[in-house]
Amino acid sequence: MNYITPNPPEEQEGSIRLQGGQGGFFSGLVNYGNTFGNTGLQVNLMKKTAQNVGPTEFDITDFNTKFLFNLNERSELGVKLGIYNEVSNSTYIGLNQVMFDQGGQDFERLAPDDQLDVSRYSISFSHLYRFNERVKLRTIAYGYTTTRNWNRQDFTINETNTPPANWTGVEWGDRNIPGGAIFMRNSTGNRNRQFQVGGIEPRLEVNHNLFNRDNELIVGTRLLVEQALEQRVNGTQAGVRSGNLVEDEMRTGNAISAYAQNKINLSEKFMLSAGVRVESFNYERDIFRRSFPEIGIRDTSLVAGNNVVEVIPGMGFNYRPMQRLSMFGGVHKGFAPPRVKDAISNLADVYELDAEESWNYELGFRSDLVSWLYWEATAFRMDFKNQIIPVSESSGGLGFGVVNGGATLHQGIESALIFDISKLTGLSQVKLLYDLNLTYVHSTFSEDRFKGDININGNRTPYAPEWLINTAITLETEMGLGFRLTANYVASQFTDEINSLIPAVDGRTGQIPSYFVMDGTVSYQLPKWNSRFNFSVKNITDERYIASRRPQGIRVGLPRFITAGYEFRF
Repeated sequence: MNYITPNPPEEQEGSIRLQGGQGGFFSGLVNYGNTFGNTGLQVNLMKKTAQNVGPTEFDITDFNTKFLFNLNERSELGVKLGIYNEVSNSTYIGLNQVMFDQGGQDFERLAPDDQLDVSRYSISFSHLYRFNERVKLRTIAYGYTTTRNWNRQDFTINETNTPPANWTGVEWGDRNIPGGAIFMRNSTGNRNRQFQVGGIEPRLEVNHNLFNRDNELIVGTRLLVEQALEQRVNGTQAGVRSGNLVEDEMRTGNAISAYAQNKINLSEKFMLSAGVRVESFNYERDIFRRSFPEIGIRDTSLVAGNNVVEVIPGMGFNYRPMQRLSMFGGVHKGFAPPRVKDAISNLADVYELDAEESWNYELGFRSDLVSWLYWEATAFRMDFKNQIIPVSESSGGLGFGVVNGGATLHQGIESALIFDISKLTGLSQVKLLYDLNLTYVHSTFSEDRFKGDININGNRTPYAPEWLINTAITLETEMGLGFRLTANYVASQFTDEINSLIPAVDGRTGQIPSYFVMDGTVSYQLPKWNSRFNFSVKNITDERYIASRRPQGIRVGLPRFITAGYEFRF
């Protein structure tokens, strides 16, 4: 995914945004941009901290800067640098169903010593060379390294509610219910990861006149190299970061792709685009140390790899029968290689996992036929031939390795509407808007596949609510006072492939009921001071709802949360 950041401004500009609220929450963002001669500069610094937002504590620093050098009339060079650092008490463990039903423990820190440390350093270069008015060469080169170390306390859940030998004495839940107790263990599992990624992508853009029509041709290639170092260190006490190295491995991937796309304006009203991409991904897993059944932890050298090659076509159109109405549609093939960790077992066996493939279709329109109404709607269909079902704990999976996940079908419609009530009613001193974003999607398994004795064909896929509705009303006055009230509805969701309705005692499966949350913001603009004040309340009604049952238990949604802020622009 390419994130397009704005170029530095031609003249000095910047802003300072400050937001603070409950639980020690603070968010500050400073940005500055200017151009000095042939050199542009854009700098951003964000700092975000909290001591107690729900059960969460975090400290995040994110700095990035962008330089743009106009080398000459034909050429320009962009350079971006980024530094990111995060320390938080993120954890896998959540409430079991007993604790949620009892109430009063929604935001307890069940494993208070858990800590996630993330640091990321990135650099990228972008170069544009203009051969002439019709031909351009854009080249992007990038690299980054990310370190993610996660210290998590171990715990035990069993049907007999028997404490483990290394129990700390801390337990949660209820021993009177089979499987209803969580026993915290005096040990940790440190999951340490380091990722290194680099790549380069040159792209040639040519405007030409094939068939005496305006055409835009894009031809490019991309080289990508990635490496992941993964270790697990088991500590003998809660909270410690050192201990016994039980897993140590390196995973590498090398990808090369080539693509071409051509857009042709068949008429002033009709544009057609078609393209194809060829992907080749070569991957390898090298295991240095792991635990073997009935043998224990051993140093080893298990190496295995594989290669996936795929051709990915696509095409689309845009038709504008009149100035204020646009119709569009397209079809393309989707592709994603299996994760290296899933495709090669802990014993270096290569699973014959197919790539994840899909055919994706969309058809929609955008319209502002009247000045007071904008409407956009898109129907879509995503037909997966072989959706890979993740096995990581963060995705709700258990065990090691996967099999091809099988076919799934996702189809529905998404729509956006902006209704300018003030224009319709002739209000001149206020601006009153109503907006609605609505998505309906029916996601199911679409071929026979058995989980035990149950055929899940036709079952809904996990964590795929059929309805998502976001709506808001906004009022802005000439005096600078503004109000915005939003409402969010998420329909019920299943959390496992067999679509269990009844919650499991451990809280990890069972239906998540629908929920409805309202947020509100009051703002005041002071143009004379280039300033804006705001007061915000999230979850106004203090709705109690289950946001997720993953990775290992229930996560309760954010309670009522109040913040206030100030923004200054210059």
